Amino acid sequence: MRKKITLTLLVISLLTVAVFAVAIIGTLSYWYSNSSSIGFWTTPRKIYLSYSISSAGTAARNAATQWTNAGVSSSFVTSGSSMTFACYPYDTCVQLEPSIPTDAAGYTSSSTTYVGDFEYGSTYKRGYEVLGAFCYLITDVSTNYIGDCAHELGHAFGWMGHSTNSSDIMYAYANSPTTLTTRDKNHLNQVY
Repeated sequence: MRKKITLTLLVISLLTVAVFAVAIIGTLSYWYSNSSSIGFWTTPRKIYLSYSISSAGTAARNAATQWTNAGVSSSFVTSGSSMTFACYPYDTCVQLEPSIPTDAAGYTSSSTTYVGDFEYGSTYKRGYEVLGAFCYLITDVSTNYIGDCAHELGHAFGWMGHSTNSSDIMYAYANSPTTLTTRDKNHLNQVY
């Protein structure tokens, strides 16, 4: 009888561990976000670009090139996109995405699904697969098209939260950088 109880307790313990175990999907070497989550795409990042000001479209292409050079590649397409990047005045963007704050220079909305945790030192960061994204550059608010496009693409590519360093593109507030820093690149590149 004692063996049967011990065996039953062992089986219950193993089942409990199996049910509550978190999948470890990788190890991270860098962490520069104020969030405890990061996303990544498992499918090609295909961007449909729509804009009313040609300099905004040029800025979005420049920003995508910077991320591609950092190891997070994407391409622009005219159909079959997984991501839309709209560069328009606030009144147009808010019709597409009513939750955009009135003072935002840009905004990104992503569809994600949790897939497991990354180990980072002695902590864990939640990992999400990005399934699709919509980026907005608010052309009548933004004063830094290239920097703001790079920032919003960073979110669309999986950077959740923001950097706390004001020299980073992924800093929380509109700022003047127009090129990705080593921190910007390392944080996101490591999941691709």
